[in-house]
Amino acid sequence: MDMQTRREQTISFLDRFADIAQSAGYYEPASEGTAWAEQLRSSHYNVVFMGTIKNGKSTLMNALLGEELFPAGPIPLTPAITRFTRSKTGARIVWRDQGKEPRTLLSIT
Repeated sequence: MDMQTRREQTISFLDRFADIAQSAGYYEPASEGTAWAEQLRSSHYNVVFMGTIKNGKSTLMNALLGEELFPAGPIPLTPAITRFTRSKTGARIVWRDQGKEPRTLLSIT
């Protein structure tokens, strides 16, 4: 079974769970089930990679994504929080330095 089919089945399950919980008066679990389903529908996930400098975090992320989107090399290249956002129309990498405006490092459409 492919990931898209699993995702759709999980969303359907969570929707049914929320409906049943709501009708039984379990409002908090119903709300959580709805929130989880919405999270899956949005296809927006936060994944954190943390580690000491030069331990291969960017290399690992590139390998997982199947593309070289994060800079990797012998000197530190991503020393601050970096956000990768992908959609059906493209992708971008945003670098955030403490207290400064976010700066787009790479945008692919």
